[in-house]
Amino acid sequence: RSRLADAKASGTAWDGGVLYQLGTAVRLGMSVANLGQSLKFDREAFPLPRVFRFGVSGRLDMIGKSYLILTAQASLPNDHTPYPAAGLEFCREDLFALRAGYTGRLDIGQGWSVGGSFKLIHNGFSWYSYSEYASSMPDVEVDYAFVPMAVLGDTHRIGLVMRFGRDKGSEREFPARTRSKRNREKDASEVLYFNQPL
Repeated sequence: RSRLADAKASGTAWDGGVLYQLGTAVRLGMSVANLGQSLKFDREAFPLPRVFRFGVSGRLDMIGKSYLILTAQASLPNDHTPYPAAGLEFCREDLFALRAGYTGRLDIGQGWSVGGSFKLIHNGFSWYSYSEYASSMPDVEVDYAFVPMAVLGDTHRIGLVMRFGRDKGSEREFPARTRSKRNREKDASEVLYFNQPL
């Protein structure tokens, strides 16, 4: 819904996407934002800022429960020329992370950004007190990003993230769901074992 002076316009827009895991370390994704009808003020219609995004991410496991996640993305907006983006994250034991990113859309800034995050509570434990919480306790994470915004100046973004449910870290995990062993017993039902990294 939008209003310009005495003129009003409203419409419906949809966002959607798909995510596909290729093997155990690569993910492919596609999304579309603002898919819908144009906003019409009086006699003139203005299309919504629709954008298609295609991306890929890969995870590289390192020594000591550390890993790197690399991402690349292509964006195709209807009100701007297509532009690329890329990101890199280094994570240590899912407790803290360092990040760097770049976007090819330079009209909103210099293109690069840096930041990081650390978890106050992860898997029922807190790093600062080593005390255990109930399993229903959400993971709590603090995020920070430094983003230069050209003529608007430098920005500092701070966020608080809370993850609920049993699969709190699924966006970073690349589980191997390949069947590795079958246990067959005479009078017992078949049991399937899965290999899933911590």
